[in-house]
Amino acid sequence: MDQNATLYWNKALKLHREGYPIDAIQSILKKEGLNEVMLTEALCKLKLLIYKKRKGRAGIIIVVGGIIMLFGIIMTVILFHNDHNFDFFLYGFTIVGLLVLSYGVYEML
Repeated sequence: MDQNATLYWNKALKLHREGYPIDAIQSILKKEGLNEVMLTEALCKLKLLIYKKRKGRAGIIIVVGGIIMLFGIIMTVILFHNDHNFDFFLYGFTIVGLLVLSYGVYEML
């Protein structure tokens, strides 16, 4: 990566960290008169970084949803064998775990 590409990347990353969306970053950098090819390359690299972080966060959410569901199953089995009411764990934790897991899959895609 040459000097100009690094300059474009640093400017795009700085604007992203300040909270600007991708479209605003593109228009700001375009108004500064930056090279269109280098600008496109920097924005693609920025989008890949954003998607990578989002995918990692989604993986953690999926694991948490799975753990919630597993806990619900284990508690259901334990309470069933001890002749206690297990409806809260059977339905509550399964539904909450499934919702969390589904949100994680949504974020992944």
